[in-house]
Amino acid sequence: LIESINSIFTNSSRKCVNGILLYGPPGVGKTLLALNLRQKIRSNFKLVAGPELYSKFYGESENKIRELFEEADRLAPTVLVLDELDSLAPRRDGEGNDQEKRVVATLQTCLDKLQMNQSRVAVIGTTSRVEGISPTLRRPGRLDLEVEVGVPGPEDRLQILEVYLDQSNHALSVEDIKAVAEETHGFVGADLSSLYGTAMLAAQESESDLNLTHFR
Repeated sequence: LIESINSIFTNSSRKCVNGILLYGPPGVGKTLLALNLRQKIRSNFKLVAGPELYSKFYGESENKIRELFEEADRLAPTVLVLDELDSLAPRRDGEGNDQEKRVVATLQTCLDKLQMNQSRVAVIGTTSRVEGISPTLRRPGRLDLEVEVGVPGPEDRLQILEVYLDQSNHALSVEDIKAVAEETHGFVGADLSSLYGTAMLAAQESESDLNLTHFR
């Protein structure tokens, strides 16, 4: 991701990436990943949730989108994150209402303009429903690099748990933590965060340090 964004910022006519689409199950950490890029890349950063750009007034949604892209271009280099992109530009296969069609058309135009002007703006869209996004945004020249953020495996879950446990007093051994990681098959980051919070409440109620019993 960092290499792709830096290639956009180099303003090279040979760049092969124009925009990035992060997709994966809800709670897997797509938005958090995008937010953490701010600490790795020296640029301006803007994150907007798709529903924030919708308005009940005619033409206002399109104006918000155009203004957002113009501001990002003016402040370049900029990472512009469009969170929950499927809510802003859903796939309707010709059945969408007039507003949805205008919004998608505006997004297309803004993305194309960035490419034509070789703007130093890296657009990142996030979604939990990759097939629910208008396919016109996924064609080459727009959001042409698609990165899946998958459900974490045991080793990934172990790393996530260690991040949380480093913040607390606990009585779990290395083997205990590995056991929790092994037994939480299918859990995403948000699930592990909730599990940790619930276990901490159980530990407080029992007035003891967090241990394996509280997790179970």
